[in-house]
Amino acid sequence: HTTDGVLEYVDRVDRQVKFRGFRVELGEIEAAVAAHPQVARAVVVTRPDGLVEPELVAYCIPAEDDECGARFDVEQVRDHAARLLPDFMLPSWFVPLAHLPLTANGKLDLSALPDPRKADAGAAEPSDGGDPHGEIEELIAQVWAEVLGRERIGADDDFFALGGHSLMALRVVARIKRVLGLSVPTRQVYRHPRLRDLAQHVEFVRRDAGAEG
Repeated sequence: HTTDGVLEYVDRVDRQVKFRGFRVELGEIEAAVAAHPQVARAVVVTRPDGLVEPELVAYCIPAEDDECGARFDVEQVRDHAARLLPDFMLPSWFVPLAHLPLTANGKLDLSALPDPRKADAGAAEPSDGGDPHGEIEELIAQVWAEVLGRERIGADDDFFALGGHSLMALRVVARIKRVLGLSVPTRQVYRHPRLRDLAQHVEFVRRDAGAEG
């Protein structure tokens, strides 16, 4: 209501979308991402860039947006969101922006949001962090190479920084289960996006399974 009692209709407050068979509230995802201290504001949208289906992309204004991305750690923000959201609501991309593009009417200009697959939006090249060592690291490196379409994967590479997304993460855990017989929740790929860290977690799961057997 305005001060003179007139009811003004603005728009729906909620922003629900149908995603993977679920009704997803984008505002809930935005709130979870923006709760991280490195994020001043987050806008989550669905984009048709996925290989099989649309993807969720979180565009983030860093807490200190005068140096966009200087203090924005994608891995930390993703891990934070993974603790608060179910797997199907986790964005595939977390893209830092200096500011959000707006239309002349002050609304978000979706067409001006950058493609998250571009190099400046986080599509990194494999690092020089060393070759994988040991059975598990080498196995996961082979799986990543197949899923990501890469010739080489380094031990310190980040799955998502190399262009991985939620559907690819599902393929990774499916192949790990097929080869090793171990059930690794997809969430663990989000929590351990670096190859070396994921390999350590898989090794822990294998030892634990052996101890129970």
